[in-house]
Amino acid sequence: MRKVQAYADQDLLDLERGDWFVHSVFKHTFNLTDRQHNPLILVAWDQSKLFPGGVYIPKAEFYELLAQINDAQSIRFADQLIEITTATETWQIELSKTYDVSLKATKIDGTRAQYLLGAAQQLNKMTGLNQPFQALLSKAASPFQAELTWLTEAANVQRGLISSLAAAGG
Repeated sequence: MRKVQAYADQDLLDLERGDWFVHSVFKHTFNLTDRQHNPLILVAWDQSKLFPGGVYIPKAEFYELLAQINDAQSIRFADQLIEITTATETWQIELSKTYDVSLKATKIDGTRAQYLLGAAQQLNKMTGLNQPFQALLSKAASPFQAELTWLTEAANVQRGLISSLAAAGG
């Protein structure tokens, strides 16, 4: 039995006991899920980007487990422990250290907002809309201008109709 210490999203500590399954496997990560496919647990080694639902194990152990994960025979979650039995061996991944990815509501002061807007206006990369990112910040150049105008006009027409009906007693 292989025992591995993991760094995990603290919300995973509250998961119900039960059976889990391999959802998807990629080159540097894999995902686990329960019968309801909610939530999705990301298993990886690279802690430079901490994701919600993440479980991070040391690199060497991760790649050994990744090589075996398609042959998983059972995956159980209980008491801060994920137990994965593959055709080769059983792994116990203990969620020993945790991190918090909750968003904390804070105010953005004017200086920071200006800095963010200034940086965004310098981005010339193309978006999936075939527009440079900075063009999305300009009302005149926004590809959504026609849609915004249509929605605004449609809302004004609806308000006018409702006002007319109310005035007519309808």
